[in-house]
Order: sequence, then structure tokens, then C-alpha cells
Amino acid sequence: MDECRELEAPCQVNEHCVNTEGSYLCPCQMGFARASAKRGFAGNGTQCDDVDECAAAGVCHPRAVCSNSAGGFSCHCLRGYSGDGFSCLDVDECALSNSSCPPGSICINSAGSHICSCLNGTVGTCVSEEDCGNTSAACHPGARCVSEHGLHFCRCLEGFAGNGTHCSDLNECDLASERCPEFSRCVNTEGSFSCRCWDGYRDNETQCLDVDECLNRTTCPEHSTCVNMMGGYRCPCNPGFESSGMLCEDADECLNAERDGLCDNGTCINVLGSFRCLCDSGFKSNGTGASCIPSGRRWETGWSSLMGQTPTLLT
Repeated sequence: MDECRELEAPCQVNEHCVNTEGSYLCPCQMGFARASAKRGFAGNGTQCDDVDECAAAGVCHPRAVCSNSAGGFSCHCLRGYSGDGFSCLDVDECALSNSSCPPGSICINSAGSHICSCLNGTVGTCVSEEDCGNTSAACHPGARCVSEHGLHFCRCLEGFAGNGTHCSDLNECDLASERCPEFSRCVNTEGSFSCRCWDGYRDNETQCLDVDECLNRTTCPEHSTCVNMMGGYRCPCNPGFESSGMLCEDADECLNAERDGLCDNGTCINVLGSFRCLCDSGFKSNGTGASCIPSGRRWETGWSSLMGQTPTLLT
């Protein structure tokens, strides 16, 4: 039977059905992952969540911006570059007809932009002395007017690139000279940048340190043990319990006692986190608590327990 064809919606959202011999599977679609795996719980999880491909380094070209979307992502070259986002080349603005510089200056192409250099070698857009007195009218908001050697010109402020009349934010995160500490990511801001620690890490002003989530006793559910890891944690269920979504529930060992060879010559009784064997008449515990052996006395009935108690009941 092909359940993928005959059953109505056998899988959940963001999953796809794969028929197998006698059954079927519901793995996540490309670009999605199990939510429970992020939280550190054992088991297959209950739903498929979007994977943020942009969180990984090197997905797009260094001169491109990564945009995450449901089940995928896209790359777009930065201003001043052209390409498909995976390969970005500098645009030579000086070769374009609409990139002429003002009189008294020449156009010089630069990575991702261009500058207009005054003929005496200073960098910026040449303006008159009168215009320089009114910087807001002559220069870009991200620039200031500078007077040197009798010339007046607009120069972009630190953190910006351009010719002074047109200044664009410089993405410091693309520059090899700007390094954020380990376990952090660079976030570009207008005219500057900041370093933000990854989830699971905390900032101590010089580096990003692992957060020990296990110090909080409520991090993991009842009947589980919190295991701290770099940048995260796991919550494996304790022996005698099994994962059920976000919880750890008692595992009923007696459901498959015969298959697992439990409580031979006795009756399996489930208890929280374990089980007990009530030995049949004439049998007693074999010492492991998991089975019963002949006692040599038919009138003796005993408890075989994994809980550390082995009382004997006489009848």
C-alpha cells in the first residue's frame, strides 16, 4: 500500500511523504528542520521549522546581503556591485555617463563606489567657499565640508563612502579589518557596526561566553537531565522515561515484557520510572530484579524489583 497516495494528508506542514516497505516517512522539506532538535530533546520532533541559512557564514558573496525566507534564501549584491549575489563585481561608476564629477575634479573609481578628487589631489567634491559655509546645502548628510590649501570640498564621514555629495553607508562587516569576537556576528549600522553574541552566549564586553542554561532548574522538563553544551543544551530523558514532545513520560516496560525477556515466571507491574516483577508461586528473584527463578519451595511467592527492594511474601 502506498500511503503517500492513498491517505489524505499523511504528513504535516513543511514535510513531504516518502513511501517505504509496509509504512511511510515524513522527513522535513528542504530548508526546514525539526523544532525539537533545536531544543535538545530526543525523538523525531513534532513539526518542521524554517532553517535560517543566512546564519551560516559564507552563504552569499562577501559583497552581498543574505535574505532568509520560508524554506529558502536569496543573495543580493550591495550597492556599487553587480551580479547574482553569489558572485559580485565592482561597478565602475566613472565609466557611466551619469557619474560625472563637478568642475575642478576628476572621477576615481573605488570598490563599490567612486570619489571625485579635486585637481590638487584632495578627495571629495569641490565646492565654493560660500557653499562650504552652508554644509547642509552643499554636502551629503553623511559628509562635512573641509577647507584645505585654499580649496573647499565635501568629504564623507567615517563609516561612509562616496564623493561627499553622495555618501552611502560603508558596510564594515564586509571589511577584513573589522573583526568581531568568536561566537558573535557583525551587524552593520548607519556609519558604524556592532558585534552581537550568538544565541546561547553572553557578552562580557570583550568576548562572548557560553551561557550555562542548566543553572536554571526549570530549563528542562521533569524526569530529564540538563546537559550544557557550547551555545546550547540537551534534555535527555532519565532512565525509565521516554520523550513525548516537550515532556519526558514514564516508559511502560511491561508493554513488551515478553519480547524483552522481562519477568519470566512472573507478572510485570509498571511503576514510575521502572517496573517490578511479582514472581509466580514457587519462584523467586534471580537477583537482577528482571526475572524469576525456581525457589525450590512451591509455597513461596516473592517480589522481584528494580527499585532496590525484594520483600518475600509467604502464603
